[in-house]
Amino acid sequence: MKSRLGFVSNSSSSSFLIEKKKVSAWQINGMKEHAEYAPLGEAWSVEDTGNFILAETPMDNFDLRWYAVVYLHIPEEFLIVNGAAMKRILATERQKERNDEDT
Repeated sequence: MKSRLGFVSNSSSSSFLIEKKKVSAWQINGMKEHAEYAPLGEAWSVEDTGNFILAETPMDNFDLRWYAVVYLHIPEEFLIVNGAAMKRILATERQKERNDEDT
């Protein structure tokens, strides 16, 4: 399955990042547990990368951006939706993870 980075409104895939240090533990948990509020089969993949929360979906499902901003009160400017920025951040996170495994 292909994964596309960046939020695209009329697309079959969407994703965004949230920097964990900018949000509360309650908000982080709310992102991880969002499936409780999403219609059956419309939950996103939500991964804790260490410093960020990565949210991805292969199709337009439950509006997780709305949920994050309106329900969890995460300011929209905290959502990283730029594909190039996301790739750079995730590459850095994954390199840190590999370095940690090597030590």
